Amino acid sequence: MQEIESHQKQISDHGAQIKMHKGEIDIDTTIVKRLLAEQFPHLAERSITVVRSPGTVNAIYRLGRDLYVRLPRVEASAEGINREWTWLPKLAPQISLTIPQPLAQGKPTSWYPCPWTIHRWIAGSPYRDDLISNERQAARDLANFILAADVIAAWSVFNQVGRETFRQALDVDDDIWSRARGYALHQALLIIPYYPETNPEFVTLAQRTVKQVLTDFI
Repeated sequence: MQEIESHQKQISDHGAQIKMHKGEIDIDTTIVKRLLAEQFPHLAERSITVVRSPGTVNAIYRLGRDLYVRLPRVEASAEGINREWTWLPKLAPQISLTIPQPLAQGKPTSWYPCPWTIHRWIAGSPYRDDLISNERQAARDLANFILAADVIAAWSVFNQVGRETFRQALDVDDDIWSRARGYALHQALLIIPYYPETNPEFVTLAQRTVKQVLTDFI
């Protein structure tokens, strides 16, 4: 454990992302600065700060106060960047909440092999129970925001009170509800053994999901 903590501290000191996947690309603040200098030189002198998050697909670096950079961790995720670039601007006018706003798309290079993007920074904090004063209202807001395919938020986000409100707002049938619960559990059980050292915050969220699924049967 001490070796892991020492390794993570060295990574943090260099602004590098802790690797989570086999074949993950080396990404640190030096890489980000080099990409900016070559492709967006007018942004290269901005401060670059690594953002630690439970996310597992992209490395995130804050760029100054109002922007951030997203870089795929593995080449297989690169297509997601292209989809976001296409669809986020189309979805934004149709959605009631603020979503990521892509401002510029970087190109792959010989030393960083994926497309990458610069977005407008969105102020706020990740969802946590202690930050929510009215879970029923939060459930209604989320139900108005997402598609029915994202029903797993019922267990990955909410407690039982919010979950009931969320289901009523989505108006999904028993089959969809049961499938989503099974998928939420399946996903959580894959996360827990995969990320215990590289993304413990994500593991904590997955453990919470398992607890919420089991609560439905108590």
